[in-house]
Amino acid sequence: MIPSTLQTLDFTDFRLYDFRLYDFTDFRLLTWSYAPMQFKVPQKIDIEDKIVGPLTMVQFVYAVVGGGISYFFLTSTPAPFSYLLAIPMAIFTFCLAFIKVNGQPFTNFLKNIIAYTFNPKTRIWNKGGANVHVEIYQPKTAKKVDPYENKRYSKEDFERIANIIDKRGRVGVK
Repeated sequence: MIPSTLQTLDFTDFRLYDFRLYDFTDFRLLTWSYAPMQFKVPQKIDIEDKIVGPLTMVQFVYAVVGGGISYFFLTSTPAPFSYLLAIPMAIFTFCLAFIKVNGQPFTNFLKNIIAYTFNPKTRIWNKGGANVHVEIYQPKTAKKVDPYENKRYSKEDFERIANIIDKRGRVGVK
């Protein structure tokens, strides 16, 4: 079906049509026919590829780096302090790799928290802080010349023009 201007296009089953004009031997009857040209349109291009099992490349890197740092804390420090360092690091790594806040990755959430924390939340308006000098000029107006100012039309001229208009430009036809 060819989409008209009133219908919406359905891009899940998108077809391009190749219109060809077929003419017959008498050259009186011309018909349009269409042959559908099908193309594969990629779907779900916003989903990242799974590299290692159910993990994407970014999730895998976060898990390996965070897990390595947590393991380093567990093995390099004494027992009570290692848990105080390794457990928060493991939780932070889990959040970076797997948690989404409002459909956005946790890294974007952290970035927004940091931007909100350090950007000023109050706007200060200083009255008269900017010295702006504005000059307003009157535009130069040229004297308008009416080309029909001195022309006078008689009643016969109007009747002749009305007759031409009534006959739709056919002046010699009665």
